[in-house]
Amino acid sequence: MFPHIVFIAITAIAITLPLLFFSKGWLLLGRDYFFCLVYAQVLIYLHIAPTFAIFEITEDLKVYYIFVSFACFLFFELPFLWFYCHLVKSFQHKKIIALKPNHVNLLFLAIIFIACSFIFFNVSVENFVFFKRIGPYSLRQNMASLPLSEGFFYRFYFKSALFVAAVFLYATLQARSLYKQFYLLTFFIVGGTIFIYDLVNNRLATLIFIAYLFGIYWFFGSKYKKPILNTSKIALLCFFLGFGVFVVNNLRAGYYERGYWEWTDIFYVENTDNQVTDSLKWRLNGIDLMARITPKWLDTPTFDVEAYQNSFIISFGMAWGSAFSEQRKDDLNTAIKNHLMRKYLDWDIADYYSCSLTDLYGCFNIFGLLFAAFFYSFLIYGATYSLFYTESASLRIFGIFFMPFCLYFEHEFTNLLWNWLKTFPIALIFIVAQVFKKQHAKSFQNLPTNG
Repeated sequence: MFPHIVFIAITAIAITLPLLFFSKGWLLLGRDYFFCLVYAQVLIYLHIAPTFAIFEITEDLKVYYIFVSFACFLFFELPFLWFYCHLVKSFQHKKIIALKPNHVNLLFLAIIFIACSFIFFNVSVENFVFFKRIGPYSLRQNMASLPLSEGFFYRFYFKSALFVAAVFLYATLQARSLYKQFYLLTFFIVGGTIFIYDLVNNRLATLIFIAYLFGIYWFFGSKYKKPILNTSKIALLCFFLGFGVFVVNNLRAGYYERGYWEWTDIFYVENTDNQVTDSLKWRLNGIDLMARITPKWLDTPTFDVEAYQNSFIISFGMAWGSAFSEQRKDDLNTAIKNHLMRKYLDWDIADYYSCSLTDLYGCFNIFGLLFAAFFYSFLIYGATYSLFYTESASLRIFGIFFMPFCLYFEHEFTNLLWNWLKTFPIALIFIVAQVFKKQHAKSFQNLPTNG
């Protein structure tokens, strides 16, 4: 029972730490909304979910759970909070810059992406890749059957649609009259398409979609009069987040039960064979794999730089048909955690529970955690600055584009290092088109604080 008490104590301290920062005024719910979204995931993946899982693991593994949990707290969470709060001090006297749409160019792009939404839906349904929860090998076969151009378009669209939807939501909130209606229509078509796609495939993507667009609307939807994130708005956000997860689970259950969906699946499906979802204490357990590889790493403590080199080659080698990349893809061995599982545990499996710190910890141990703390802090600070405090239309577009990558704490750290470059050409199109231009500035005091 002693390991349980120690682990629960670490979890309690980890949860208390950000509350202390709030009480001191170093963190503000309004200004630091996106940081709070990330840190909430940090607490869930590194402490809360593992707290429930620790009762079901072996006594030997419990020791490494405690070691990893404390290491994450000491070498990631503490510097993460401290460095971010140090950086955002510079926001205290800055002004929020509102940019207005450049209607001619934005209308042209709106028409293009409305058409792309219908093409995406048609391509994904006809080629049986709209629903991806059919197993890695079956999905690999369906994806391989796509013509090269359609496969490229499919991947590009679903990875960039949230950014496009966010741009048109922002434009809707800044535009007037007829333009506003057309931007809103574009937002509903593009956003609705990818939201339905996320609903039937991915709980995390559904939650990020809701939370991210809620943040955009909250900051810019009030025209800076007095937007306050009060209790009712927090409750409404939590309701939509919870309902999103509920719908995803039901749609999966309906598909597994009968091989197709019915509209009533949105409200209830009895999952008789338990195929739909893993228990959340495992699905959200970000330290289990880290704990399992710890004793093996301590036996032969080496830095695995080659794993990142191979990951980079795999990520971009697929674009030009690299034999190495294709072989890794066929073997379902494209992620760094696949490499770590094979190297330390002799596991030849396609996926396992992990988080953004797994690959860094597995390759560089606590030094990877320290790097992640400072890198994450700087990225979220930079994305927040780009979203609200810059007069540059190009930086505003980049902030809208990059912030969602920061919000996926479950994804590999390479998502922040270079995977975002794969869809950056979409953002580049909006930057080159100069879809926004400077309008006016308002003081930070009119933005939401702790509400």
